[in-house]
Amino acid sequence: MGARRFRPEMPEGVSASPPVLYAAAQLRIENGEVFGVGINSRLAGAFILDVGQYYVMFVDPIPDTEYMAMATAIGPCSAYVTPSNKFEDAFIITITNSAGEPADVEAVNVSIVRA
Repeated sequence: MGARRFRPEMPEGVSASPPVLYAAAQLRIENGEVFGVGINSRLAGAFILDVGQYYVMFVDPIPDTEYMAMATAIGPCSAYVTPSNKFEDAFIITITNSAGEPADVEAVNVSIVRA
């Protein structure tokens, strides 16, 4: 007998779409410049706003801010994107060290997921 799959019932009027990887890249930071955005053609470019802050732009604006922006710093720092830093045409990644202070890193992995 085969395994049975659990399929939860969706409330009436609600539909579920599988999440889709919309964009991904590894941003490399060298001497105050950001490189490596070209891994995915949906990201146009990026630049440093300040210590620990990176502004990443989409090639084309997306319809809304209903996306999940995931960022991972390479090294002993934290990377994140707050809801207030998500826009239709860009998003801002914040990097902090273990003390919670803004910090720069050598690279940041980023991926955007939409449903």
